Amino acid sequence: MREDVRSPTGSTDKAFMMPSVCSYFNERQANMLYVFTANPSARQRSLMFENGFRRCGAYWYQIRCIHCHACKAYRVLCHNFTPSRNQKQVLRRNRDLTLRITAPLPAASKQHLFENYLRSRHHNPAAPHTSFELNRTFYEQLYHHTTFSLEFSYYTPEGECVGFGIVDTAPSCASLVYFAFEPKFSARSPGTYHILRAIDWCRNRQIPYLILGLWIDEHPKMNYKKRFRPAQIYDFVTQTWYPIHDE
Repeated sequence: MREDVRSPTGSTDKAFMMPSVCSYFNERQANMLYVFTANPSARQRSLMFENGFRRCGAYWYQIRCIHCHACKAYRVLCHNFTPSRNQKQVLRRNRDLTLRITAPLPAASKQHLFENYLRSRHHNPAAPHTSFELNRTFYEQLYHHTTFSLEFSYYTPEGECVGFGIVDTAPSCASLVYFAFEPKFSARSPGTYHILRAIDWCRNRQIPYLILGLWIDEHPKMNYKKRFRPAQIYDFVTQTWYPIHDE
């Protein structure tokens, strides 16, 4: 059941709590705080990111689960980051690619790539499958309300798009919204390459943090995030960022 609450930004934005099926553990119930704000200010965006919010279209959401506290937000300390040996190999492997950073702009070719990516990489029964669902997901989640976002697109020397990602920006940090790539280029590790280029982009602009999204310790789909150190995790119970230490 939906429950209306006050926006954490202190503004008149619409905010409400709503339960749903957990995206990571099907047998569990998730509880989210949603805030609807179509055009948040730079200060509001920084405040939302600092409090572990993510964006999906015009909605910002924060984990508010009662019985499970597995999810944490994960951010990289960009100024202190040094790529590992494997990450340096990924950079060398993709040095022939051209990165184009633009305002987010949908295109039929990107939608086709997005659909190929979803169908090949994700087997979640709750994920969109029909053409209508994929089309709605593509436009509503990636390209609605993106006046403060950038699109990172990667191209081969022949002009073929390897992958593209939406990155939200704020004065204090940047946040990766979504990244999709053409499955035939998986050997290039395009997801890792995108994160490395985004870290570099932040560092060049004196932006201290890059948020990679949610993280669950030992979850197989999220283990890759721990390869980007130093980093901090946000505990939604204590509402505090903590350093994540090497094992």
